[in-house]
Amino acid sequence: MSDSVAVDSGVTLPRGDLMAWMVCLSAGLFFFYEFFQLNIFDVINQPLRDDFHLNAAQLSWMSSTYLWADILFLLPAGIILDRFSTRQVILSAMFICVIGTFGFALTHSFALACFFHFLSGIGNAFCFLSCVVLVSNWFPPRRQALVIGSLVTMAFLGGMMAHTPFAHLNEYYGWRNSLLIDGAVGVILLLWIYKIVEDKPYIVSMRHTSEQAALLPGFLQALANRQNWLAGFIPLF
Repeated sequence: MSDSVAVDSGVTLPRGDLMAWMVCLSAGLFFFYEFFQLNIFDVINQPLRDDFHLNAAQLSWMSSTYLWADILFLLPAGIILDRFSTRQVILSAMFICVIGTFGFALTHSFALACFFHFLSGIGNAFCFLSCVVLVSNWFPPRRQALVIGSLVTMAFLGGMMAHTPFAHLNEYYGWRNSLLIDGAVGVILLLWIYKIVEDKPYIVSMRHTSEQAALLPGFLQALANRQNWLAGFIPLF
């Protein structure tokens, strides 16, 4: 069976090949990164309470700003993805998330820390939807469930990395330096996504090619049609 899918517009989109996997798994790194950000509070909650002099209610509010961003931006995320380039949306959302990560690591203000964590949460509103859009562009329906399942697995791996591995990083370097390293990793992933991810496969126009190839036979057929000659000569008399 061919790895191409013909569509009504007369173009053929190659789907399900190695490049399709590279694009979608690279976009999945955004999903991975966002789930990492979602779970870091499990490790750094006590250092945050000590540094910002927070009580339990204040800490829970700071943590919840990430989810508030999700709630507020999930619906707009769908509208934005319907209207704009998926690649550009991913890059913009991840850039905002990285800025939020660096800002959170550097600030000593409770209000600014909440704001920067909110920025990281904005990116999370876009990560799953944008990956699904890319999968629908690059893979035929019969393979989309497998790819989406792989991307969700990547996301939960990110959540897992935010626990024991990040706890060791926090133990050695402290929570601020650990988040700066986290932000630097985000920059690397952002550059990788910029390099690899594309909205859609390369489009090859098959109808245009076939029409050009059939031009000469069609012209000869028109010449051989007696009625065309009669229609041309009758106006002369």
